[in-house]
Amino acid sequence: MLTHIELLGLPAEQTRTAVGDARQAELTGLGHPAVMRAWLIQAMTGRRASEVLMTDFEPLSDIPGLDAAAVPEGMVARHRYQETEIDAAPNTVLVDRDVVEIIREIGRDGREIGMDRRDMLDLVQLDRRTDRILPNGYCLLPPTRS
Repeated sequence: MLTHIELLGLPAEQTRTAVGDARQAELTGLGHPAVMRAWLIQAMTGRRASEVLMTDFEPLSDIPGLDAAAVPEGMVARHRYQETEIDAAPNTVLVDRDVVEIIREIGRDGREIGMDRRDMLDLVQLDRRTDRILPNGYCLLPPTRS
């Protein structure tokens, strides 16, 4: 899947040639860069999808005693995620520059559309209130009755 992950983020009006099993195919992009970035973070950190999707808006912190600018390769920051399985488990993982850049891109995307970081959780939980995803957006169901 990671071989052609760029197809997730490629705009829907663009195509890319993919080769598999000695065959070529012209594939159309899906236009979901946020999904592509989440999948990359999941693959690069080994965290579960739910932990990645519920990450705080600004989840990066410095590693105490480490000057990240002086480190050419390796782990340069701590990524705080939402531990969903074990209550007492640590909720940080060390990440390299590639993961740091992907997380910063996600933050830039949120700021570009003017999203308040407190609204991020609402977006993550939107799937609990949807019937299906239509080509032009979500089909919302009425709130559940208690």
